[in-house]
Amino acid sequence: MKDKFVLVELDFPKDKSKVTEEIAKQNEALQEQYSVQGFPTILITDEKGRPFARTGYQAGGPDAYVTHLKELLAVREKRDTSFAEAAKAEGVAKAKILVETIKSMQIEDDMALKFYAEEIEASMKK
Repeated sequence: MKDKFVLVELDFPKDKSKVTEEIAKQNEALQEQYSVQGFPTILITDEKGRPFARTGYQAGGPDAYVTHLKELLAVREKRDTSFAEAAKAEGVAKAKILVETIKSMQIEDDMALKFYAEEIEASMKK
Protein backbone atom coordinates (compact mmCIF):
# COMPACT_ATOMS: atom_id res chain seq x y z
CA MET A 1 0.00 0.00 0.00
CA LYS A 2 3.00 2.32 0.30
CA ASP A 3 2.66 3.24 -3.39
CA LYS A 4 -0.93 4.42 -2.78
CA PHE A 5 -0.43 6.36 0.46
CA VAL A 6 1.97 8.83 2.01
CA LEU A 7 2.05 7.93 5.68
CA VAL A 8 2.22 10.76 8.18
CA GLU A 9 2.55 10.02 11.86
CA LEU A 10 2.07 12.72 14.44
CA ASP A 11 3.11 12.04 18.00
CA PHE A 12 1.17 13.58 20.86
CA PRO A 13 3.07 12.37 23.93
CA LYS A 14 1.57 12.94 27.34
CA ASP A 15 4.96 14.23 28.45
CA LYS A 16 5.13 17.51 26.50
CA SER A 17 8.86 17.82 27.23
CA LYS A 18 9.45 15.12 24.58
CA VAL A 19 8.57 17.48 21.72
CA THR A 20 9.76 20.95 20.81
CA GLU A 21 7.50 23.94 21.20
CA GLU A 22 7.36 24.22 17.41
CA ILE A 23 6.19 20.60 17.03
CA ALA A 24 3.69 21.03 19.87
CA LYS A 25 2.17 24.06 18.11
CA GLN A 26 2.07 22.22 14.79
CA ASN A 27 0.38 19.23 16.41
CA GLU A 28 -2.16 21.43 18.17
CA ALA A 29 -3.05 23.16 14.90
CA LEU A 30 -3.42 19.81 13.08
CA GLN A 31 -5.48 18.39 15.93
CA GLU A 32 -7.88 21.31 15.63
CA GLN A 33 -7.88 21.34 11.83
CA TYR A 34 -8.77 17.65 11.61
CA SER A 35 -11.08 17.56 14.65
CA VAL A 36 -9.03 14.90 16.41
CA GLN A 37 -10.88 13.93 19.58
CA GLY A 38 -8.86 10.91 20.68
CA PHE A 39 -5.83 8.81 19.94
CA PRO A 40 -5.08 7.00 17.82
CA THR A 41 -6.97 8.70 15.00
CA ILE A 42 -6.47 7.56 11.43
CA LEU A 43 -7.61 9.90 8.68
CA ILE A 44 -7.37 9.15 4.99
CA THR A 45 -6.97 12.34 2.97
CA ASP A 46 -6.34 13.29 -0.62
CA GLU A 47 -3.25 15.13 -1.83
CA LYS A 48 -4.85 18.45 -0.79
CA GLY A 49 -5.29 17.20 2.78
CA ARG A 50 -9.08 16.86 2.42
CA PRO A 51 -10.28 13.88 4.44
CA PHE A 52 -12.52 11.36 2.75
CA ALA A 53 -12.48 8.68 5.43
CA ARG A 54 -11.80 8.16 9.11
CA THR A 55 -10.84 4.74 10.38
CA GLY A 56 -9.14 2.98 13.22
CA TYR A 57 -8.24 -0.47 14.40
CA GLN A 58 -9.48 -3.34 12.24
CA ALA A 59 -9.38 -6.91 13.49
CA GLY A 60 -7.78 -9.55 11.31
CA GLY A 61 -4.22 -8.38 10.89
CA PRO A 62 -2.41 -6.67 8.02
CA ASP A 63 -4.23 -8.41 5.16
CA ALA A 64 -7.62 -7.40 6.53
CA TYR A 65 -6.39 -3.85 7.03
CA VAL A 66 -5.13 -3.62 3.45
CA THR A 67 -8.55 -4.78 2.26
CA HIS A 68 -10.14 -2.12 4.45
CA LEU A 69 -7.84 0.58 3.02
CA LYS A 70 -8.78 -0.47 -0.51
CA GLU A 71 -12.44 -0.03 0.45
CA LEU A 72 -11.62 3.46 1.66
CA LEU A 73 -9.87 4.27 -1.61
CA ALA A 74 -13.12 3.29 -3.33
CA VAL A 75 -14.85 5.96 -1.19
CA ARG A 76 -12.50 8.52 -2.69
CA GLU A 77 -13.13 7.29 -6.23
CA LYS A 78 -16.88 7.55 -5.61
CA ARG A 79 -16.41 11.03 -4.15
CA ASP A 80 -14.49 12.21 -7.20
CA THR A 81 -16.97 10.67 -9.64
CA SER A 82 -19.91 12.18 -7.77
CA PHE A 83 -18.31 15.62 -7.61
CA ALA A 84 -17.76 15.48 -11.38
CA GLU A 85 -21.40 14.46 -11.84
CA ALA A 86 -22.55 17.30 -9.58
CA ALA A 87 -20.51 19.81 -11.60
CA LYS A 88 -22.68 18.95 -14.61
CA ALA A 89 -25.98 19.09 -12.68
CA GLU A 90 -28.00 22.08 -11.56
CA GLY A 91 -30.32 23.10 -8.77
CA VAL A 92 -31.81 20.48 -6.49
CA ALA A 93 -30.22 17.61 -8.44
CA LYS A 94 -26.77 19.11 -7.85
CA ALA A 95 -27.48 19.67 -4.15
CA LYS A 96 -28.71 16.10 -3.69
CA ILE A 97 -25.59 14.65 -5.30
CA LEU A 98 -23.28 16.78 -3.17
CA VAL A 99 -25.12 16.12 0.09
CA GLU A 100 -25.20 12.36 -0.55
CA THR A 101 -21.53 12.33 -1.49
CA ILE A 102 -20.44 14.21 1.61
CA LYS A 103 -22.57 11.96 3.82
CA SER A 104 -21.06 8.84 2.23
CA MET A 105 -17.59 9.88 3.35
CA GLN A 106 -18.62 9.44 6.99
CA ILE A 107 -16.64 12.39 8.25
CA GLU A 108 -17.89 14.77 10.92
CA ASP A 109 -20.02 17.74 9.89
CA ASP A 110 -17.40 20.26 11.03
CA MET A 111 -14.79 18.57 8.85
CA ALA A 112 -17.15 18.54 5.88
CA LEU A 113 -17.79 22.25 6.34
CA LYS A 114 -14.08 22.98 6.69
CA PHE A 115 -12.77 20.92 3.80
CA TYR A 116 -15.70 20.86 1.38
CA ALA A 117 -17.02 24.41 1.75
CA GLU A 118 -16.56 25.05 -1.98
CA GLU A 119 -18.72 22.06 -2.92
CA ILE A 120 -21.32 22.92 -0.28
CA GLU A 121 -21.53 26.51 -1.53
CA ALA A 122 -21.84 25.27 -5.12
CA SER A 123 -24.82 23.13 -4.11
CA MET A 124 -26.64 26.28 -3.00
CA LYS A 125 -26.17 28.13 -6.29
CA LYS A 126 -28.57 27.88 -9.18
